[in-house]
Amino acid sequence: PLVLFAVPRRGGSLSPVAIQLFPNGYKDARYPVFTPRDGTAWLAAKLAVGAADGNVHEAIAHLGTTHLVQEAFMLAMNNCLAQRHPLHRLLAPHFEGTVNINAAADAALVSTDGSVDHLLMPTIGETIRISAQGLRDWNFNDEIFPRQLERRGVDDSDLLRDYPYRDDGLLVWAALEQWVEGYVHHYYAGDGDVVADSELQAFAATFDGLIHP
Repeated sequence: PLVLFAVPRRGGSLSPVAIQLFPNGYKDARYPVFTPRDGTAWLAAKLAVGAADGNVHEAIAHLGTTHLVQEAFMLAMNNCLAQRHPLHRLLAPHFEGTVNINAAADAALVSTDGSVDHLLMPTIGETIRISAQGLRDWNFNDEIFPRQLERRGVDDSDLLRDYPYRDDGLLVWAALEQWVEGYVHHYYAGDGDVVADSELQAFAATFDGLIHP
């Protein structure tokens, strides 16, 4: 679905003002644009958007770019960084339980006739295809929180004053950034130290194409 959001002239939250369920047509038919004036049809259109968004969220944001990406970083950490390495010590607590929960999901959730197969609208095969497509289009540094907000056009608080996801998220981001930056600078005084760290270079090389400046 294609949804148009707007901000009221007097300010406030983003509000949906128009929905087209099949903007590219469906079975040679063009579908109309629904607005809040369409009563029950508008409610049905919003339900369809919510269902589609839920499916995309579960397949891409939840499974693909969270669970699967996190496991890839965990494997690279264990393969490239010694346990005494400062970045291993920084990252390891965040990966506690990653393997166990992903293995359990593979056995019971994202398997044929599993929970995801019953819960989501696509078949399990199509859900996995959507997840893989989302990963192909994903880049680690593009998803850095401030960059994500800018790319989506919701970073300017003067234009969009009421956006708690941005405002609360930036507080969390700043706190994490301050702590991690202090930790990393304790071990790396400059770029030369980063280049000279063969374990860190091997770790970074694992993700060539996925991470860029």
